[in-house]
Amino acid sequence: MYNIAMNINLRIKKGENILVGVSGGADSMCLLHILTQAKEKLKFNLFVCHVNHSIRGEEADRDQKLVEDFAKSLGAKCITEKVDAIGFSKKRGLTLEEGARILRYEVFDKLRREYAIDKLYLAHNKGDQAETVLMHIARGSSIAGASGMKEEGEFVCRPLLGVSREEILSYNKKNNVPYIIDSTNLDNSYSRNFIRNEVLPLLKVHYPNIEDSLSKFAKLCAQDEEFISKNVNFGLIFAKNNEVKVLEAAKFLHPSLASRLIKEAVKKLGVFADFNGVHINSVMELFFSPSGCKLDLPWGLVCHRDYDGLTFVRNFERQEGASVKFALKSVRLLNWEVDVEIKNSVDHFEKGKVYLDKSKLPENVLLRTYRSGDKFKKLGASGSKKLCDYFTDKKIEKRKRNSILVLASGSEVLAVLGYDVSELVKVEKTTKEIVVVSQKEVSGDYSLT
Repeated sequence: MYNIAMNINLRIKKGENILVGVSGGADSMCLLHILTQAKEKLKFNLFVCHVNHSIRGEEADRDQKLVEDFAKSLGAKCITEKVDAIGFSKKRGLTLEEGARILRYEVFDKLRREYAIDKLYLAHNKGDQAETVLMHIARGSSIAGASGMKEEGEFVCRPLLGVSREEILSYNKKNNVPYIIDSTNLDNSYSRNFIRNEVLPLLKVHYPNIEDSLSKFAKLCAQDEEFISKNVNFGLIFAKNNEVKVLEAAKFLHPSLASRLIKEAVKKLGVFADFNGVHINSVMELFFSPSGCKLDLPWGLVCHRDYDGLTFVRNFERQEGASVKFALKSVRLLNWEVDVEIKNSVDHFEKGKVYLDKSKLPENVLLRTYRSGDKFKKLGASGSKKLCDYFTDKKIEKRKRNSILVLASGSEVLAVLGYDVSELVKVEKTTKEIVVVSQKEVSGDYSLT
């Protein structure tokens, strides 16, 4: 068998910050070893991340220690994060696979910003690609799904995607690379395990080269997908304030092009998985419905039929009042990245930012979404009014209100981000420290493709 390290293209430039996700399994430990061996020659900075999903108790803690110890022995910086995949999945109504994947990519995204990561390296192999293609086809995917995973994307790289499991195990044995076998890999209630343990072995009986064939099929589908996508007029999509509009002209396009506009629209709202042909067909039918109709979709998405097209929004009401303790630092909540600065003075107040007197802020301030019963005393007002009435005065549609972030102490709203600040925390001539809060929309790409 060939030397994996000599026959894969790492695509790393000098000085780049590289993050590698390591579970402790054979594939990711192999990739970690390869990257550490290439580090000195290619002159890049390597960060190792292990996410403990808290699914297997002591076994999961054992995996974490193995990764930490191996990374340390190789001289690599290891960052570990513990998440509650079971609780998160139950709360969101997701499968454990989906919930774990989302949490894992949230960790990757956080580290991306914290350490200025240029690329994320994952250890998916040829067998993983075959499994992915089969799963997508079984779920009724288009050629985009049949394209499987990309070897190199804008951020995610999978240098082992053309390497077989057997070659990886051979490399590990030759280089004394330790690894563990996750006991959940034997649980066929997980869809990927069912494909891996039941379906592929049966196919290999009659088609020994099935993994190679599916890999080639994925590449051909990817070529076709690239060609078709180049002919899509993405100018028919507009994203603003946590909404994405697909203009009426899309209604008259060939379904092949219109469907790609719809998929791009939901991606802009942070949805990258489990949005299939059935949902796309339902959305297309909505184009031929009267204005005012709406369609509930997965992941808390709602599609509204408007006079000038379709509007996709995230129904944040389903997220049970998302909130985080407000601190004088940048933070991300839902599809918003909120930046906080402290200044002694400002020359002028910029539109879209809110300015607060730091000394007037209570200790129990939350950054959260709108709640029933919230009240707000806007600038210059003598008394408070219901926040819903403030929204009405501002002509903010009801469907948009649950995606607006506020700073609040109890039911007292101190600032409506992007709009207004309360009289209670306004900046005055005597103000010594000014808290400046701004926000921008982010997508949160947790896609495995």
